[in-house]
Amino acid sequence: MRGPRRQYDWRAQTHHLRKGRQQGAPDVHPQILEQVNAYQTSEGCLSLVGERPCTRYRRIKVEYLDENFVHRIKNFSGYTAEIIQHEIDHCQGIVI
Repeated sequence: MRGPRRQYDWRAQTHHLRKGRQQGAPDVHPQILEQVNAYQTSEGCLSLVGERPCTRYRRIKVEYLDENFVHRIKNFSGYTAEIIQHEIDHCQGIVI
């Protein structure tokens, strides 16, 4: 979700998965600080029909504010990293 307001640019996303269920954990202003081990994949999106090719990274380091607006930096890998990259692309106006 992205909502510009005058001089503010506010971004939030939900990405936590636990045992196959999505858990609500908003992250505000997520930024990828580090990307390791690029690979090619194809992804689908609820915003589009079908799948499209894209480049993702197996490991990423993300800086964000948690649901209590506490600054965090955390490493993610695997499928979780792929989901986060997809959602951060949306925050930046990129649709695969």
